[in-house]
Amino acid sequence: VEQGIEVERLTWGGTGSSPFYGDLVNYLMNSTQVLKPDQIDRDSLILANRLNERYDMYFNGVLQTTNSLAEWMTRTAPYFLLTPRQVDGKYGLWPVCPINSANELSRDRTVPVLTVTRDDIVQGSYSRSYISVKDRRPVCLVMVYRDQPNDNVGQTVTVVRYPGTALSGPFESHDLTEFCCRAEQAVYAARYILAKRRYT
Repeated sequence: VEQGIEVERLTWGGTGSSPFYGDLVNYLMNSTQVLKPDQIDRDSLILANRLNERYDMYFNGVLQTTNSLAEWMTRTAPYFLLTPRQVDGKYGLWPVCPINSANELSRDRTVPVLTVTRDDIVQGSYSRSYISVKDRRPVCLVMVYRDQPNDNVGQTVTVVRYPGTALSGPFESHDLTEFCCRAEQAVYAARYILAKRRYT
């Protein structure tokens, strides 16, 4: 979408239209008048923009109405490989996986900085629950995004699954037509959703 709303461009500097999800979130957080400027984690939004720029993941759409900014972010951020977060009273976004210095998803082994054992937990203060088998079984994702030719309106569907799995379903549909115009972005989001189901 060209000639978008004028926002503060955290990564590129200045103001103007921006394709970045982090810039849109910054604009919306400031517009809600619920958060004060010092409650917005600008550094995390810049990091989110750099990740999205590296993978060409852009918000290409018209934001019309939403009942809740938090609900909208929770629903849409994973399609940009991000998750909403609050740390020390500041609200922002964070990549769903660690990233390296080139703003790419890191393939390095994750090294824990803290291990919590039974001795560290107050008796009766901790409980755990497991993801149901239904939510972990292999699925075939149908990612619907908007093909955007210059002289026409189109809609395209991308099907993603792990090789040899979910050949006859179940099928799970994700509608990205609100903002996604690139098949690659739909595939990146699908790979994350599939990996989350398999490895979490």
